Amino acid sequence: MAYDPARQRCLLLGGEDGATFLGDAWEWNGQRWSEIPYPFPWGHSDALLAYDPIGRGVLGLLFDGALAGTWLWDGASWSLAAGPDRTPQNVFGAAVATAPSGVLMFGGGPTRPHADTWLWNGRFWTQVRYVVEPPRRAFAHMAFDSSRGRVVMSGGAAGGIQFTDTWTWDPRNGWLPVATGPAPAIGRMVYDAHRDRMVAVGATFGPRFQPPVHPWGTYELDSATQTWRQRSPATEPSTRNLPALAYDERRRQVVMFGGRASTPLSETWLYEPVSPASFGTFGMSCGGASALSLVSPVPAALPWAGFRFELAVRNGPSGPRAFGAMLVGSSMTRWGGTPLPLDLSMLGLTDCNLYVSPDLAAPLRPLPSGQLGWAADVPDSAALIGASFFTQAIGGHVTLPPSQLQLSQAGAARVGGL
Repeated sequence: MAYDPARQRCLLLGGEDGATFLGDAWEWNGQRWSEIPYPFPWGHSDALLAYDPIGRGVLGLLFDGALAGTWLWDGASWSLAAGPDRTPQNVFGAAVATAPSGVLMFGGGPTRPHADTWLWNGRFWTQVRYVVEPPRRAFAHMAFDSSRGRVVMSGGAAGGIQFTDTWTWDPRNGWLPVATGPAPAIGRMVYDAHRDRMVAVGATFGPRFQPPVHPWGTYELDSATQTWRQRSPATEPSTRNLPALAYDERRRQVVMFGGRASTPLSETWLYEPVSPASFGTFGMSCGGASALSLVSPVPAALPWAGFRFELAVRNGPSGPRAFGAMLVGSSMTRWGGTPLPLDLSMLGLTDCNLYVSPDLAAPLRPLPSGQLGWAADVPDSAALIGASFFTQAIGGHVTLPPSQLQLSQAGAARVGGL
């Protein structure tokens, strides 16, 4: 399965029903499945699909029969983009994903896995060699990190060896190792662009695929910290092998279909936050044109339960005697017995208001982005999901009178989670 952003549909191709390979294709529009043409005279169990940003269609690699080759679905019909003589061979079980300038493919060949890297540029495939490459493998999972313009690959197997390593690829740096388990070795992976997370479903089995070392479940890679963790959503699909997976960018949902348990499954599952995280500002800054100002975080840095919340401050004080702090409170209406907002003109701070209860004052520090701000790890607790807290930055210089303090506008944050 692959997502088609041009038509905002998930495309599902082939599979097997326990008795035969299936020769059908379907699109998911967020509510229902609709069958589309499948022009091949044979069924297919594990076609490779990825969106081609150059051809503006879903690229499909098929391996068997007279019509094997590289095909493109444009939303109305299939066309042969490259015949079998111009399509890489021995790539059954390869990993494939959208790349910054086309489509990237790695590995494959289940009987004798290899470590070949191929690039599709909209017209033909080119094999590329690198000094540093991932170990040979088949059935790895791969997804395009559109925020950073790179491909992330994890998992896979070669003989009795299973991999839980994680690699990134981009046109400038080639392959780089970035993280290790507990990523699932056998599974599927997509990129959740709204939350900036790689989402994988699957498991890592014991020697010779005996009971799991990492059990079946949902795993997420924090793209900022390159750390994998297993998630525990309130509702989760039952154990299954190799379902189809895609990320619906428009609806901000991971879509999963099918897979095999004791028999093939025909279930459609959606993975998305039960309660979305949010952040917004209110009130006004004080201190002139260069006053402190809160910078709304990118979606990935919103207050998600179990992840880091980052809030930057523009025009932060600088110099050897400068100080700055983030006031964090549980209320925007009262501070003890004092109503909020509180007019601070009695301190000489004209047109300044305290908007939040200052239950905590945390120093402003440089963030990984290089900006000045405040960051906090939100506990991974279901009890916090839906809870709100409020922020306001304060700063100045210790040699100046209180009347020259600056306060930012206030922020209202809501903790989101699965």
